Amino acid sequence: MTKRKELARQLVIAEIVSAQGITKKRGEALLKELEEAGVIRFTASGEFGLKVLAG
Repeated sequence: MTKRKELARQLVIAEIVSAQGITKKRGEALLKELEEAGVIRFTASGEFGLKVLAG
């Protein structure tokens, strides 16, 4: 994993933790679930994309 990708992941985890009021460990697990489900993805250059879910 590139340094930029890791930094982007850490920033997203920090936002999840802050917004949801959960632990960092739970935030990391939640991000992993989102990545596995294809809801969020990170590029090697540190960019990330979100899939818009309607319904």
